This record gives sequence, C-alpha cells and structure tokens, in this order.
Amino acid sequence: MKYFYSVFLLFLTTYSLSGQTGGNYTYQFLSLPNSARLSALGGSLITVCDDDVTLAYINPASLNPKTHGNISVSHQFHFADIQHTYAAYGHSFSKWKVNTHVGLHHFNYGDFKYGNEIGISEGNFSAGETALVIGASKSIKDKLMLGVNVKSIFSSFETYNSFGLATDIGAIYFIDSAYSSLGLVVRNLGGEISSFNAKNASAPLDIQLGYSKRLKYLPFRFSIILRQLQRWNIRYDDPEKEQSQSLFGEQEEESGLQKKKQTIYSGISVLMANFCWEKIRIFESAEDIITFKGKNFLSNR
Repeated sequence: MKYFYSVFLLFLTTYSLSGQTGGNYTYQFLSLPNSARLSALGGSLITVCDDDVTLAYINPASLNPKTHGNISVSHQFHFADIQHTYAAYGHSFSKWKVNTHVGLHHFNYGDFKYGNEIGISEGNFSAGETALVIGASKSIKDKLMLGVNVKSIFSSFETYNSFGLATDIGAIYFIDSAYSSLGLVVRNLGGEISSFNAKNASAPLDIQLGYSKRLKYLPFRFSIILRQLQRWNIRYDDPEKEQSQSLFGEQEEESGLQKKKQTIYSGISVLMANFCWEKIRIFESAEDIITFKGKNFLSNR
C-alpha cells in the first residue's frame, strides 16, 4: 500500500494537463447566469415556472401569467473590473394567452491599455458585449409550456465590431401539478452575421435536459440538470500531447501504465473543471483581444 501511494504521488509531480480548451465559440457571455438566483443554482434552472422573469433568459418556456408586469434588474461584479448587468420585463396578453418578455444583457470587460507593436502605450480602450432578448411562451393543454427567445447580439472590442443572432427553444412539462416537472431547452442556436474577421463563429450552443421535484410539505426543491448534451465526446484535449515516435520514425504505442495515468487524470480534470469553469469562460472573450490582427493590447490586470 505504501508503494502504491508513492507511485501515485510520483504521477502528480511528473504529469501536467489542461482541463479547458476554450475558443470553440463566440459570444461566451450568453452562457453566464443573469441573476443571483441562477448563480446560486449552478447557472441553470430550466424546469421551474414561477414569477421570476429572469428564468426566461435560460428557458423561454418558463414565461407564464405570473410574470406579467414583473421587472427584474441584476448587476454582478467580477474580478479585474469585469461587470455585467441584466434587466427584464414580462408582459402577458390574456386575449391570445401568450406570455412575453424583453431583456437586455450587457457585459463590460473594463478598460484596457492600448499599445503599439513595440509595447509603447497609446491610450486606453474599452470592450463589451450586449444582447437584446425578446421571447414568448404559450401553454398547451395546461401541462406543457413551449417558448422561444430571439437574441440580437452586439460585440465591440476596441475598433472591431461583431453582430449576430441566436435563438432559444424550450419546453416545460408538468408531471404532477406544480410539484414535478421536466425541462428541455436548446440554447444559443445561431452565431455571427458580421464578424471580426472573414470567418463567422457560432454562438455557445447548449442542449439541456432537467427534472425538478418540489416537496409538498417542505420548502425545498430538488433539481437535476444535464448540460452540453450535444457533446458526446467529453474527454479533455491535451495540447501538450504529441505523437511519440521511435528513433527510426516508427509510431510507438502507449504502455498500459500511461493509459492508466490518462484515465486517472481525466477524472481529476473533470473535478477541477467543475470549480473553475465559470471563471475561465469569463476571460475567453477578454483574452482574445490581447493580441488581434497584429496589434498588441496590454491588459490592465
């Protein structure tokens, strides 16, 4: 047993990995929670249909007559002077039995120092992204709610601008009155129309499926949310991994010990990703502008 622990500690000191790759999508701020309630619940709550109009940003099917006339304003502070604001209003049209909402999501990355090719500062610039959200929902036979969001997205980094469109399609099915429900949503289906460069990128697509159960005699609700269902391959990408070759150029097969090491560290990377996923996603858009089209941007962090 003592030998096993020694070997395991040796693995920890001799093997490095990266649990996050990033750079697959644009408009990453669309994936961040827009209210304190969603932040406290892991960033997603697609199975609840109550008077909280901010839930419609995650799943438009949550809009209902209880959200009529409700106004919500949320402002969150992050590190490195990064802030974001969300404001929403809900309105129901009883004549057509349609529930609607409009929301504005603004993400401010703060001020940055602008430098030339040799690093001399030439002033400051700001960076930010904004999404205007309009959505509607309708009840189908009292047990099924269907909803759609349309998002107009504006992104500005120094003198570079981008515009895009995305949509959310969601549904909530009530199994047992209001105590048990299922939720399904396809988020951020779309991408850039006019991009920073010649290649248009996609919005951060996320297919989610969830179940929630509210206890009848206790003020508790349990929820299970499955995210990123469109990604069947959830193994991490190791950018440091290279094809190993022998002295004569032949491909070398990994040993059983190396494969076991990768299996162990794959599990560790998943655990680490659960803690640092939200923080890393915040920086993806900001770090992309540090070096862009041959210009050097010096961050103030």
